[in-house]
Amino acid sequence: MATVPDNVGSDSRLTRGRVCLRYLNDVNSVLGTTFTSSYNSCKLSPPTQTWCAMETPNVDIDFGIVHVGEAEGQTREKDISVYCSGPANYIIDLTSEDSSVPLSNGMKAELTIDGQLIQSQRLVSTEQGSTTYKLQAELKGQPVAGAFNSTAILFISYP
Repeated sequence: MATVPDNVGSDSRLTRGRVCLRYLNDVNSVLGTTFTSSYNSCKLSPPTQTWCAMETPNVDIDFGIVHVGEAEGQTREKDISVYCSGPANYIIDLTSEDSSVPLSNGMKAELTIDGQLIQSQRLVSTEQGSTTYKLQAELKGQPVAGAFNSTAILFISYP
């Protein structure tokens, strides 16, 4: 690693998205004498590392008190957000074999994002920033009376 003397100044030809290398032909110029000769080379920089992450850390979908005969078909919605550090393509996925999460009372909660089943592998293309989605859970099946719960993990995957 070498440092360039203060009297060299800046190179107005440097542009964002390019990597420029400069080496000196005269070693003495690095030591503070006159900068006489150099070689410049600019190349396109490699693509930046863009990432996306769930911005909503936890989502609690509470169905409250639901009568056994009225449970099937009940729905609840929550907003979730995904943040991307730059333009990206991603899929919101679920740690389940399908788009549903088994519940402790024998039912399952079928999950959709903006009306589409999670396991449909919907590719999202986005710019930098936050994007908000509607996460909906719909109860399916015949329940056993009593409290019910479950846990699932949503994650971001890349095509």
